[in-house]
Amino acid sequence: MLCCQAGLSQICYNLLTMNLGENIKKYRLKAGLSREKLAFKCGGKFSSAHLLRVENGQVKNPGIEMVKIIAKALNVSIDQLV
Repeated sequence: MLCCQAGLSQICYNLLTMNLGENIKKYRLKAGLSREKLAFKCGGKFSSAHLLRVENGQVKNPGIEMVKIIAKALNVSIDQLV
């Protein structure tokens, strides 16, 4: 049973990560920003390459601070991103 729960948790986590990346991309494009411009608006804390990996779901744990900074730069709520 624990194995099944762990597997289900991983699936949910992967979906959350993908949704986050898709939402970042959606709001970035809606704002008319390239990844480079978004990285600049984030104060240079993240490279455009790192943002690409987040958008593609390759970064499995971007961290709440990163999400907060990106949300602020995109002028959206954290809820909208996740």
